[in-house]
Amino acid sequence: ATVLPSNADVVGAFTNGVSSAINFTLKKAEILAGIVASDGTLSGTSATLTINPSSTNNLGLSVNPASPQANTSFNLTVTARVIFNNTTPSYAGTVVFSFVSGAPNTTGLPNNQTFVVGDAGVRVLPITLGSSQIGVHIRATDISSSAIQGDITFDVVPQVLSGITVNAVPVNSLGQATDSYL
Repeated sequence: ATVLPSNADVVGAFTNGVSSAINFTLKKAEILAGIVASDGTLSGTSATLTINPSSTNNLGLSVNPASPQANTSFNLTVTARVIFNNTTPSYAGTVVFSFVSGAPNTTGLPNNQTFVVGDAGVRVLPITLGSSQIGVHIRATDISSSAIQGDITFDVVPQVLSGITVNAVPVNSLGQATDSYL
């Protein structure tokens, strides 16, 4: 048997030691081997319980790395979540992306993404934004329900130079360009 998790809220009233209306809220989908009720002296165990996730309530967004470089591919992760921010593995909606503010360019956002059961509620999308900017704010919104959305704000930093190439033009003693070195 399983003891209710510490984050479960339990409310119940007993009459002559019996209650058929105990209410509790579980904040995570899981399979419980059973619920144990005890007053310290007596105890009882329920049958196995399967707790299914509730419907998707919001979209979680994250970027990796946290401050990506301009003109460099990085990952935007979109996670379908329930009210307690646990992943909704069965989410099958379509998500559209938009810049809320700080748009380095409008071509870097992913196309609409349709989640399938095999995604288990999570999509990792490679994206590239074209210029550095502080406070890029991206929003993902479910096409069928605009109440299901998520936001992220992050900085796009300048691209790190990997080297500098210098092209020298040979000149003669008068400072005129020549086609060969002296």
